Amino acid sequence: FALIREKLNVVKTASHPSGEIVRLQRNFIYHAFQTGDPDFEKSWGLNNTGNNDDVEGPGIAGIDIAALKAWRIETGSPKVIVAIPDSGMDLYHEDLQRNLWKNGAEIPGNSLDDYYNGFIDDARGWNFVDASGDVQDDNNHGTFIAGIIGAAGANGKGSRGISNSSLMIVRMLDKNGTGTTERAVRALEYAVKNGAGIINISWGGMMYDAVLYDTVKWVNEQGVLCVVASGNDAKNND
Repeated sequence: FALIREKLNVVKTASHPSGEIVRLQRNFIYHAFQTGDPDFEKSWGLNNTGNNDDVEGPGIAGIDIAALKAWRIETGSPKVIVAIPDSGMDLYHEDLQRNLWKNGAEIPGNSLDDYYNGFIDDARGWNFVDASGDVQDDNNHGTFIAGIIGAAGANGKGSRGISNSSLMIVRMLDKNGTGTTERAVRALEYAVKNGAGIINISWGGMMYDAVLYDTVKWVNEQGVLCVVASGNDAKNND
């Protein structure tokens, strides 16, 4: 084990906090899942009237999440924090700024860890690609996903998201939309430890990742819900 430790970067995780070697595997690569029409106001996911056309052919009325019915009951609350481990978010987007999570104790730009959580200037979230508090999106995938989840509603601008929740931005995909097992694990742990109640995962790969499995299991054990993209390969994930 001593020899292995000299050769490898042994990473402590929340599911295995001791740092003892319990798994030895590749640091897998993950890619963003592109998910739908970038003109979100035309998306059939919220309310499908059958008028839309896409690569699969004409739209089918009623194939949606019944958002209009759901909004009669609940439109979400800023008290619910939805973490988005992705490529970041456009922090200046007029339809997203209102719902952006704020780490209230953290003072941006003062180079101090005001919240004492081990991260300096993470006022809006954390960037595990560049190890900084700058979560500005340079790929656009994370911004797109943030819009689906929490674009401000009833403001006369852009689109409307599923829920009026607070969006915690955790950057773990780079400008090419690519991430790794280590970044994914760190991002999920950050989200849980900083108060997220829901984590959205709109990326994936073609391999079984035991370390990521352990981490998602740990996330669930903390009472946090992971919502995961089904993929773009028309395969039965069951």
